[in-house]
Amino acid sequence: MLISFYDLKGECIAGEFRSSLKEGRCSSCNSNNSNVDSHIMVKRHNDFFLYKNQIYGKQNCSFLAKSSIPIIKQSFVLNGKCSLDEADDMDYLCPEETHNIFFSPNKSAVVNISQAQHLTIFEVVYTKQQFYAFTRSLKGNIQAIHHKIKNNMPFALSDGPLPIFPKMKEVIMDLCQCDMDKPFSGFYLKAKVSELLFLQFEQLQVYQEKGKLISRNYNDIKIYEAAELIRQNISRPLKLPELSLQTSTNEHFLKSGFKRVFQLSISEFLLRTRMEQAKQYIEEENYCMYEIADKLGYNHSESFIRAFKDYYGISPKRYYLKSKQEPYVGSKY
Repeated sequence: MLISFYDLKGECIAGEFRSSLKEGRCSSCNSNNSNVDSHIMVKRHNDFFLYKNQIYGKQNCSFLAKSSIPIIKQSFVLNGKCSLDEADDMDYLCPEETHNIFFSPNKSAVVNISQAQHLTIFEVVYTKQQFYAFTRSLKGNIQAIHHKIKNNMPFALSDGPLPIFPKMKEVIMDLCQCDMDKPFSGFYLKAKVSELLFLQFEQLQVYQEKGKLISRNYNDIKIYEAAELIRQNISRPLKLPELSLQTSTNEHFLKSGFKRVFQLSISEFLLRTRMEQAKQYIEEENYCMYEIADKLGYNHSESFIRAFKDYYGISPKRYYLKSKQEPYVGSKY
C-alpha cells in the first residue's frame, strides 16, 4: 500500500510512504509552491498501520490524500479542524478532538484546512482484507459495515463527528509512544488498536441507545464533550470554570449550549445524571446509603436522601422496596 499527499497542483507536499515500513518518519518536501508543511510518523503492523500527520497550513489551502488501493481509516483529529471532500460526494466536517471511521472506495480525498493552524490527525489504516481479518470476531453492526466494504459502498461510522474522550487520548498516546524494536511490540499494538476500535463502537452504541442525535454542528460536539466530563466526574463534580477550561470553551457558551441541547441548565443536568445513577446503585443492592452518597458527590447521606426525595417524590428506601415489590426485611436502606 502506498499513501501520498499532494497539493491541488499535483506537487508532492509530504514524502510518500509505504505500509511495508516497520517504523519511520516522513517530513514535508521542500516545495517552494506548497502552502503546507507536513510531518508524518508511521508504524506498521501486519494487520494495519498507524500514522500521525502533523500539518501546518500557511494560508487557506487544500491538499489531496491518495492511496494506491481502497482503505478503511479510524480517524482522530487531535488538533485543529478540517473538512474532507470525498470523490464519492461524501463530505465530512472534522472539528478538533473528534473521531470517526471512514471507507471510500475511490482511494482519494481532498482535505481542506484554514490558514495559520496546526492540524494533527492520527489514523489507523487498513486494507479491506486487513479490516475483515481484524474485525471478523466482532458482533453487532460490524456485519453491515463488512457488507458495504465488500460491495465498495462508502460509509462512515457516524453521520457526524463524535467527541474524543480522555480514554481514547490515552490509547492514542500509548500507540504513538510504542517502541517497535521491543519484543512483543506487535502484540501490544494490536491490543491497543482493538481497544481503540472498541471505544469507538461503544461510544456510538451508547449515544444511539440514549437517543442522542449525532450532530455535524461543532458547537454541539463541545456540549456533548462537557456532558461526558460531568458524567465521568460525578463523584467530584467539576466547577463551571474547570469545565470551561477542559473543553476549551467559555462559561457563557456552556450555559447556553446545555439549554439548547438538553433543555437543562448545567446544574439541572448534573442533578438528573446523579439521580439516574442513584436509581441504578439502589437497584444493584451493592451499596449502603453513605456509599451511594459519596459516589454521587454528596458530603452527607442526608443531603443525598433529601435530593432524591425532592427529585422523585419518594425516599431511596421506599424506591428500593417499590422496585422489589416485597416487604421490608432488613434492607440496607
